[in-house]
Amino acid sequence: ADVALDSRNRHLFTRQNNPAQVAAASDRAVDLFRSARHHRETALALQSAGQAYQAAGDASRAEDRLTRAKKSLAAQGEKTP
Repeated sequence: ADVALDSRNRHLFTRQNNPAQVAAASDRAVDLFRSARHHRETALALQSAGQAYQAAGDASRAEDRLTRAKKSLAAQGEKTP
């Protein structure tokens, strides 16, 4: 239920053009997916957080989340750009 709520919040904040809140909701989703051992969803939430942090102008956090997402997806055998 918590993951579904954070997913809805991410979509709502995206529509409201509020990247800082999208990033925060994505980070919460990362924690929830990680604790449930949903590795692909964790990586995708990290990617979402990274993109949102970029849009919010937080380059350090963006780089961290995007790097972690790329490594996670690669470890799962997915090709990343």
